[in-house]
This record gives sequence, structure tokens and C-alpha cells, in this order.
Amino acid sequence: MRSLRVRSCVALICGAVLGIPHSARGQQSPADPARLASVIRTGLGQEWADALVRLAHDRQASTSDVEAIRQGLADHLPAARARAAQAAGALGLLAAAAAPQLVTLLTDTSADVVREVAFALGVLHERNERVLRALFHAAVPASGKSSGAALLAITALGRYPLVPVSAAFGEELRRSLHSPQSRLRSVSLRTSMRTDVAWAPAEFTRLLADPDPGIRLDAAYALAGLGPGGRASADALHALLQDSIPWVREEIPALLERLGSEMPTATPADQCSHRANFPPEQTLALSIGARGGTLRDDGRGAYASTAPGLVVAQGTAFNFLLTDAPRDPGPSADRISSETLPETRFFEIDLTDPVAASGAKALPGFRDATVQLHSFFMRDVRGTVWNVRDIPIGATVQSDRTQLGFFINGRYHLLQFGPWALGDCREEYAYGYQINGRGTTAVNVQRLDDSEFRFSTPPGAIGRLWEWARGQAPIDRGLYHFSFDVRLSPVISR
Repeated sequence: MRSLRVRSCVALICGAVLGIPHSARGQQSPADPARLASVIRTGLGQEWADALVRLAHDRQASTSDVEAIRQGLADHLPAARARAAQAAGALGLLAAAAAPQLVTLLTDTSADVVREVAFALGVLHERNERVLRALFHAAVPASGKSSGAALLAITALGRYPLVPVSAAFGEELRRSLHSPQSRLRSVSLRTSMRTDVAWAPAEFTRLLADPDPGIRLDAAYALAGLGPGGRASADALHALLQDSIPWVREEIPALLERLGSEMPTATPADQCSHRANFPPEQTLALSIGARGGTLRDDGRGAYASTAPGLVVAQGTAFNFLLTDAPRDPGPSADRISSETLPETRFFEIDLTDPVAASGAKALPGFRDATVQLHSFFMRDVRGTVWNVRDIPIGATVQSDRTQLGFFINGRYHLLQFGPWALGDCREEYAYGYQINGRGTTAVNVQRLDDSEFRFSTPPGAIGRLWEWARGQAPIDRGLYHFSFDVRLSPVISR
């Protein structure tokens, strides 16, 4: 269940930002929508990536686009059906004519198709009892291989607005919450929190004492999302601060802060919705490529997630946190001191090449043992953040938001690349502030294999440096020429 912690880290630390297309996007998408049918069927990496970017930023849909999607949904190849559903999700309500076909595919034998169909239906606002019931029954243990995809599909539907359900389905969900099978309890909880059932506060509170730690944490998230309706459960939620599982305890303070806030009825335009497409549990490592640059390693090889306190993860974004990368300023670790353990890992950072016209000043090179790097794919015009795992294998895209965090003399700094930046979505961890990426360069993201990615800056790349101590407004320190070549790879066990 440790993957739950990684997912939460992605959601809380690495939220995304407003999606506005920009001219700096690298590869140009196929201009002729009639080509979409062929691309859906073949799924060639770069062509499919370019098509997704185009669809995700289209504000008008052509008849041929929608027809190509409908043809793809009827294709005999599961991969083509999944890509057609993904295309429908990218177009959103512009693909409403495909909704009836999508509903029929909720029982598809392909796990990938079910997941993409559920996401598309969520974007199309086809969130009703029929859809929830189909996914719930597909996700229970008896469904075999499709169960995992159906559970992710339920998550992909989003949580708001709550779905009205019949008394019969509501009672079926409540009974399932009392099942001796943890899988069924988990599926029922994930489904119930998306409905308007009156018994939600009482049952979610009871599940805070469930023997399965993953269910306890899910119940805590469910209660925090009830808004004022969850306030009566504050004491029970407090008890999880003493939970026996560390990754459960770590999430509770943030959930207690959220408990009792006003419950949203829909996803606001200035907040983020995320595609659920998480990888299997695996050990990952970050390494610096041969090109080097102004971000340099410590000469001790790859940074693997097996090291204590080091996070290397795929989620909505690629996330790297060195020694848990504290978000608060100080005590600083940007100078390796006599108190630092010999095994402490660090990076060398070079900010000696400022863009003079921006007001930036050259800074001495330094080491930091609390570096964090987050890189996203894109956020479309319909407000959805696309997962880095949505990038087709073999394709290269431009990241709309990449940020490098580190400490200088005990003060937290962010180096921003791309036009979307922290605070545009009113993330809680932005503390009400907002930065920007004006004048910066987008980072290239290349998906080499299922879990292997390369994140690199093009020649002449520029980032904007922000000094940001918690509780204070961010300070724009200007633009810097900066380069890096980072690779994410799975660690192969010997």
C-alpha cells in the first residue's frame, strides 16, 4: 500500500497549473483532422503524442475528429479503442456524440480501455449511477484482471459533483463496506465517496479503524472531502496521528487542515483535475546524462529510491526529492558541513550565467542536499493535467511546467521552466501566492520506454529564479541560463 503515499505526494506536492497553449511547443501536431483515424489505429509514438496535444488544446472539434474517435471506439484492436477513448477525453464535451459508445465500453475486456473510457466519461460529465454501478461491479474481486483498471477508472471519474444514486445501489455499497474482503471494502469506499449517500460520514468514520491501512487513509481522505459534513469526525481523524503505519500518519495533518472547509460542487477553472494513470510499484533512479550542464551530480552515480529519505517517483508529474527535500526554509543544507553524514547525497548548482536585462545577478556555485525536481506533461484547455505516463513511448514533448527547488543560504528557491507555475491552481502549498514562468524555456521530455524518461533542456535554455520563504511573498530574482540532462530509469534487481 506504500503506493498510496506516492500518489498523495504527487497530489499535494506536485499539483499542476493553468493550461494555456504556447508557441514554444516543440513538435507540430497533424493539421489535418482526417489523419486522426489512422493515427488512432497505428498509435505511432510521436504522431500520437502530437495528435493528443492538438486535441487537448482544440477549442472547436471538427466532424472528422469526432467521426475518427467513433470509428476507433469500434475497432477490434483494444489498443485502438483505448486511444480513441483517450482522444475523446482530450476533446471533452466537444466529443459528446461519442458518449453512448463510451458507456457500452465500460464492460470491455481490456483494462486499458476501461480506464480511458472512465476518464473520458468523467470529462464528458457522464457521471451517473449507471456509470458508477458498471465500474463498481467491474472492480470487485470476481472481475479478475480488470479489477485494478476499474478501480483506477472510478478514481478517474473525479469526485465532484456528487452523483445521486438509488436507495438500492446505496444499500449495496453500504453492505460492501462491511465485507470481510478488503478489496471489496476499498472499491466500495472509492465508489461511495463519489455519491450523495446520507450515511457517508458515519461509515467513513468507522473505516478509520479498518485493519487495512490503505482503507484507513482512503477513509481519512473521504472525510476531509465532505467539508462541513466531516467536522464531527475530527476527533477520530486525530487518532490517526498515532497510527502504526508511518505513511498513514504523515498524511493526517494536511487532511485535518482541510477538514471542515467548504465542499466544492465542481472543479473550479483555477484548480487542477488529474488523470489517474499511475505506474506499478517499482524502484526508480535518477541519473545525470553525459551532456552534463549547470546541474551536476555528486560523482557517486545514480540517485535510487532505495536510499533513505529519497523519493524518485512517477505520478501526475515526475518527482524527485533528495533527502525528503523540506519545503520550509532552513536549517540549510546548501553547504556540506562537518555535521553532514558522509553518505549524504547532493547536487552542484551553477547560477553564474544570469540574463542581465532581467535584473538577475551571478551567484557563486553551491551544493545542495535538499534538491527537488518536478516535471509535468501538460494541462489542457479543459482543465485536466495529463500524466507523464500519458506520453506515448518513443515520443518527445515539451513540458509546460518543470521546477527545480533548492536552498541558498537557508532560504528556499524555485527555478521555473515553462509558462505554468506554482500558484496558478491555488494549490494549498502555494500559501496564497503565485509565481510565473515568463521568459523561460520549456523542458523536453522524452519517453524512452514504459518507465524510462529523459528530461533535458534545449540549447540556450532559460529559467526564472524565485526566492520563496514560507509565510513570505515570493521574490522574483530574474532569469538565468541553465541546462541539465536527467534520466529516469527503473532499477533492475540482480
